[in-house]
Amino acid sequence: CLINHHCEIGDGNLLGPGCMLSGHVKIGNNCLIGSGVIFEPHVNIGNDVVICSGSVVVGDIKNKTHIRGEKKLDSISVYQGGRIVSGKS
Repeated sequence: CLINHHCEIGDGNLLGPGCMLSGHVKIGNNCLIGSGVIFEPHVNIGNDVVICSGSVVVGDIKNKTHIRGEKKLDSISVYQGGRIVSGKS
């Protein structure tokens, strides 16, 4: 992983290979970050978040959320409590 300046990573996290954290990224506790995930600057990730491989994170993510980035950057499905709460199919 490439971790730039002013990044904070909480306890109990697993980050896959090839992740890139731009500056000022904050990751909470007990998160699972898949391989090749890219974090844009100034994003905050809550606790117990799952981000699937290859996703591009451009905004804050709330606690207990699952993110799956699709091939198109404008198509991101967000799962909370086992159901999709936003995204395109």
